[in-house]
Amino acid sequence: MTERFANFQARLEGRPALPAAPGATEIPVTEPENEEDQNMADETPLAEREDYQAGHAAGMSAALARMTAVFGHEAAQGREATAMKMLCKPNMSAEDITDLLADYPVTTPAAEAPAAGADATEAAEAAARAEMRDAISETQNSDIVPTGGKSGGSAKAATDGVWDRANAAVGRVKKD
Repeated sequence: MTERFANFQARLEGRPALPAAPGATEIPVTEPENEEDQNMADETPLAEREDYQAGHAAGMSAALARMTAVFGHEAAQGREATAMKMLCKPNMSAEDITDLLADYPVTTPAAEAPAAGADATEAAEAAARAEMRDAISETQNSDIVPTGGKSGGSAKAATDGVWDRANAAVGRVKKD
């Protein structure tokens, strides 16, 4: 903090100003010119005023009512993230937000991870081993040769076939 602002803070708190640095020009201290300026220092802090507290409470209850109306509406179900972004815009009413949310697609939450722990890890590893065993028994190709060790046919076609079956197993469709 510069010396000038430190002196200002000292004056606000009613303490004597700090001594000036050598070679610094001194700024004259002016006293308030009228009674109104003098009385400003004696005012109640804003947070302690009853009218401020009443206005703050009314604003908080209005914001809570708006949020409750939006999240309680059926249009917000599955669109909570979008609703939260819209609630950050103070110029939008709850009715405006719910009207817009009806036009947005429902988002599905990401698949939940399995419960942490040794049992979940062992179960996941066992499932992965079983899946690999099934894939190897299906192609009889443990050497990772695209044609399965058979002569003839293209390696690309064999590889594409394996990927097509794998994608079909998880429900993905190949895009052209």
